[in-house]
Amino acid sequence: MRKWVLLISFLVVLSTSVNSYAKEKDPLIAGCMSCLLTGLGQVYNGEIIKGGMFFGGTLVGTALIITSLGTDAYGDPTINTGTYLTGIAIASASHICSIVDAVIVANKINEGRLGLNLTPKTMNLGMGIESKKTCGMELSLNYNFK
Repeated sequence: MRKWVLLISFLVVLSTSVNSYAKEKDPLIAGCMSCLLTGLGQVYNGEIIKGGMFFGGTLVGTALIITSLGTDAYGDPTINTGTYLTGIAIASASHICSIVDAVIVANKINEGRLGLNLTPKTMNLGMGIESKKTCGMELSLNYNFK
């Protein structure tokens, strides 16, 4: 289990490089990746958490579909129609929204409307003679409305 956690952590860190928004993203690839696996297009675009949320929505919908299936007292198959349809609606909506969002975000990244900047910054702490310079990082997310 520990090996899987380390592997997943390594992949997340690797896929979320500092310049993940700065690179050009192909909307077709982003859409196809989300079509293959819900949320994978978001990971390609550098939005790991959003991709996980879409994937989680699909998992919840699939779990509802599975739990709606059962058997009656005689062993005959039954289905809870309300739960089944709710599961299909949640899973389908999550999957379709994931595909559409991946394409839209890839286009916004390419147009320069979406950007993530990580820059080193020095700051003065204290006043007067006792002032100390420290180093830090500044993270900013830019969205330009055009």
